[in-house]
Amino acid sequence: MKYYKPWLKKRLSVGKTATPTYAIIDSQSVKTTSKSEQKGFDGGKKIKGRKRHILVDTIGNLLGVVVHAANIHDTKAGIMVVDKSLQIYPTIKAISADAGYRKTFSMIRNMKQNVK
Repeated sequence: MKYYKPWLKKRLSVGKTATPTYAIIDSQSVKTTSKSEQKGFDGGKKIKGRKRHILVDTIGNLLGVVVHAANIHDTKAGIMVVDKSLQIYPTIKAISADAGYRKTFSMIRNMKQNVK
């Protein structure tokens, strides 16, 4: 929690609200040489290793990260990082993502509406 205060100061200094309402997500596949259990093959990028999904606010503050084997598709892993981040930052109303996450966030919205 020690990082929260500088993060809050940064948001307020650029005229943002204290909590984010908009987020951006993307993933990166990275090669790994370790004999870890968390290793797979990303067929789209032809990389054997891990994949990380990062969710940031509009000024680049980190909101959530999930690291997993590279063989898990963005649509499935995107749900993990967004769901985790929405529990911490329920003020997020919209998320920007590339085509790799097709329909992922509409699935989350539908799941949340069915629970209510």
